[in-house]
Amino acid sequence: MSDYLPPEVWINVLKRLPVKSLLRFRSVCKEWYSLITNPHFISQHLDASLATPRTLVRYITQNPDPPDCPLIEHYSFRLDNSHGFDEYAEHESPTKNPGSRFHIFGSCNGLLCLYGCLAENSFPKLLLWNPLVGKSLAVPGLGAGGWFQTFGFGFDELRNDHKVVAILALDIQGFQPRVEIYSLNSGMWREISPEALRCPVPFKFPQAYLNGVAHWVATDPRTQSSDAKHSCIVTFGFKDEVFGEMTLPATRSMLSEITMEYLTVLQDSLSFVNIANDLGDGEHPSCWVWVMEKYGGEESWTLLFRVDTSSVLDWPVGFRMNGELAMETREASLVSYDPESKQVKDLGIHGCELVQNENARRTRSFYMGKYVESLILLEREASAPEHTGTIDEYSLFVAEFKRAVDVILRILTGEEED
Repeated sequence: MSDYLPPEVWINVLKRLPVKSLLRFRSVCKEWYSLITNPHFISQHLDASLATPRTLVRYITQNPDPPDCPLIEHYSFRLDNSHGFDEYAEHESPTKNPGSRFHIFGSCNGLLCLYGCLAENSFPKLLLWNPLVGKSLAVPGLGAGGWFQTFGFGFDELRNDHKVVAILALDIQGFQPRVEIYSLNSGMWREISPEALRCPVPFKFPQAYLNGVAHWVATDPRTQSSDAKHSCIVTFGFKDEVFGEMTLPATRSMLSEITMEYLTVLQDSLSFVNIANDLGDGEHPSCWVWVMEKYGGEESWTLLFRVDTSSVLDWPVGFRMNGELAMETREASLVSYDPESKQVKDLGIHGCELVQNENARRTRSFYMGKYVESLILLEREASAPEHTGTIDEYSLFVAEFKRAVDVILRILTGEEED
């Protein structure tokens, strides 16, 4: 019976299955375990998953038993499509640190780059975490000291390597940058030239990752006006490891009292979001959304829409797959705004207000971003067989997998094994 099902067919079926199913299938037999944890299959599964991205929502709630843990950090994975915004998996924080709250610096190929305290009363550290396979990797400390500015996280497709870029300032009074790169393949940091990095990148907002490049809003000290410093986009390519710059849309001539500006991705296009008062509309606080219609074409910045945030809506979080803007309300609920119908839809996720003290502005409870399922980090299991990743070895695993399928089919059809 299995003669009609060549190994390639079974591989083609398995690589399209969700991570949750594949984790269960590892226990079928040793051959299935070897196949599913093999780097070649993990790459094939990732390639298939890239065509069907999901949406990740991180939110924080109050613990009903605050003495043990005042806050609970949730990572909710959503089937974000025309049928709804249904949850298919949820995971809590990857650490046992009570009340932990990670900064999410990026999501790439199923890995989250987090920065926070892994244990109570410890120093913050970087963590690469695949929540769906339950594996994490604590990134070792940087090679040199400095005043931390920000991290970026992405994939070098030329070397098949995930990398973290760390930007530090060696002089707290000025901007003398130091840049280091961490390679997941080597497990080590190395210093690179900061020659093209001319603008300080702030800590507070995550990168916008697109086309293998990290993007941040930065302050440009070379274009100071009499009242404020202007902003630009700093880019970093993970393949060539080179910094670059882009211009932002000309918003400052239209707006006053800009309180927030950051970059994100809207349906595979670079998007710029800011909150400011609108000079032409009675100084109402508004959220402005711009999109770069042609990547790299700085003249292609186009204003998509504006949202009045003077009432219930408070803070932009990200975009849904259908282009709706997700926003946090003043009551710490997550809603989406349809720019065509101008309707607001409750997404059924409720966070909590995080206030450090009565004089501080409350911290945002939500993060939203695109997420792709993957098995990356699964091959790092201590109990997994060692693999060299050669083609001959992979062919051997495929042959063993075929024999295992033969046995299972004989059992299911009542045939006796030879």
